[in-house]
Order: sequence, then C-alpha cells, then structure tokens
Amino acid sequence: PCIFKATTISLIILGSACIILVTSAVDPSVTNDASSAKKDKFVKEYRTIYGKNPSRFATRGYDVTYDVITRMFESDEDSNIFDYGSQQVENKFAYINENGGVYNNAVYILYYDRDLTLKEAK
Repeated sequence: PCIFKATTISLIILGSACIILVTSAVDPSVTNDASSAKKDKFVKEYRTIYGKNPSRFATRGYDVTYDVITRMFESDEDSNIFDYGSQQVENKFAYINENGGVYNNAVYILYYDRDLTLKEAK
C-alpha cells in the first residue's frame, strides 16, 4: 500500500480505493480560516462592493488597518496602544516590542473536527 502522511491528514491508497484519515492534531496559524459570523459579514459586504470574494491580502489589509485605527482612537496620550491583544476578521494581534521594532506575536490554534471542518481551539 502507498501511504502519504501530513500533519493532520493521512491519505492511504489501496489499489483503486482511497481512504483519508483525519487525526485530531492541532496546528498554529497566523490567520483564522475557520468560519465565523464576523468573517461571513465581511465577505458579504466586500462581495457587494467589489463583486468578488476578498483575497487573503485584502482581508489582512483590512484587519491591520482597522486594528491600528481602533487602537489610536481608543488610547490616550499616556497609554501604549500595543499593550493589549485584539482579534479582527481573520487575524489576531498581540504586539511585542523587541530589538527596536514592534512585532505581531499572535497565532490561532486550529484543528480539524471529525466532520473535516476547521475550528479554532478555545
């Protein structure tokens, strides 16, 4: 038998039969590809305006811009706008100040459920 193994999915080919085995492993991800009401609303509004689905870059650009603008308006002169984490449509933000730069250090932990839908581990 021919066996192909990935982190969370195993594909076993036996002659003409193909079997896919899904484990319950979790994987870190920079973006949240799981479905959510917030994401569905964004996609619907984007599609209405532009006539197509948003690319990963369009969504990330929206998330970063919205996050920074929100932080600027919610802070006062004495606060650091990077002191707290936030979550937008598809991206999570938890900034760290290191070596003279500010970096996003947030990730999602995602897993494949038994019905093969991608879900965020809580």
